[in-house]
Amino acid sequence: MSTYRDYLAQGLCPRCKKNPIAQGRARCDPCLAHEAQWARERKNKVPRDFYLSQNICPRCHIRPLVLGRRHCEHCLSDARQQQDTKRKKSASQELCRTCTKRPAAEGHTECADCAARRCIRSRSWRVEHKYTHCSSCRGPLDDPRFAGCSRCRKEQTEDVKRTYHERISQGLCPDCGKPHDPISPSSRLCSECWQNSRSRRMHSYSNHRYGGQLETIIHRDKSCVVCGHLYGVRKNPVVCHHIDGNIENNYPDNLVLLCRKCHAAIEGWISCPDKQRLQQFLQNHYPI
Repeated sequence: MSTYRDYLAQGLCPRCKKNPIAQGRARCDPCLAHEAQWARERKNKVPRDFYLSQNICPRCHIRPLVLGRRHCEHCLSDARQQQDTKRKKSASQELCRTCTKRPAAEGHTECADCAARRCIRSRSWRVEHKYTHCSSCRGPLDDPRFAGCSRCRKEQTEDVKRTYHERISQGLCPDCGKPHDPISPSSRLCSECWQNSRSRRMHSYSNHRYGGQLETIIHRDKSCVVCGHLYGVRKNPVVCHHIDGNIENNYPDNLVLLCRKCHAAIEGWISCPDKQRLQQFLQNHYPI
């Protein structure tokens, strides 16, 4: 490939590589005219902020801006179309959809470098505009109590409702979208989602009831101290028990993990032939 000096030595314009250079210049006449016009336009160019302050699209300089955006609807549509074309091309070649040069990371649409830069930019922008701009559309925030504007919150709510009703009509779990389990206690949620939802509610209630000591007791005992039933298993779940019977005494020495059957036997809710043995076990291993 010829270099800049090679084109000049041959008497050709090094920019267009076709026309002869002008006398005493390093460009041809058409390229010089184009550079002069570009310099004039650059000098007389109206700042982008001026168009934004006048509610005019800074790209086409004609149409008004979309509410909460920085371009008109026509320019946004063109940008989306170009982005879709770029993404389809990069996806067919398994390349990063941002730089379209490096291969995408496994299970992602971007390479590791582009993903890291995007996360840093997004995080810094959200920290800087936390109480002034919407985190979704990045438009002006109408209510500082929320992270999103009213339009984005309404669209998100409608999308959640639409997804919920579509999954219910198809007989799927509204949370995870998996087929409904016929043995699930819930008429809509699958067994896994029902168990997760119940565990979150019961864990919040239990942690509040035991004075915030539930995590400490779970980490210490990990299972029923009598029969060894593990904590977190759905059948016969493990609960926390007050050894002295005083529910106001939430010291760790007075709390112990028991499964439902052992706890019922200790409390005398059901008849159990090993009730005395269970009480003796607690007295020997967890003295008050």
